[in-house]
Amino acid sequence: MSKIKDAHNVLVPWSILGNKELTSNDKVVYSYMKFRYQFFKYKGLSYRESNLTISKAVGLSRTTVVKSIATLVEHKLIRKISFGGSSNHYELITKKVKVVDTLIIDDNGDSLPF
Repeated sequence: MSKIKDAHNVLVPWSILGNKELTSNDKVVYSYMKFRYQFFKYKGLSYRESNLTISKAVGLSRTTVVKSIATLVEHKLIRKISFGGSSNHYELITKKVKVVDTLIIDDNGDSLPF
């Protein structure tokens, strides 16, 4: 991900990371799209990128990105809005979650409650 600086982070919910119906490629594409969606939203713009741009950013083939986007749409994690041409607009479908507790795992695998 050459365009993304190390200082930028994106929080991906466990409901996506732990979803066994999603491939690791789906999760990488979702993470990248969420990052970019938040950036575009911060700038007051709608998220619009070509599949080729996404594939170059995440290091996957365009075909793999197209399949992952179709899977994410199928699972209602993103919404694809086609306007013609080579780019599409995307919206992330988010659900509000409530943080009840925090659990941090140290290097030894022991949990540390905070």
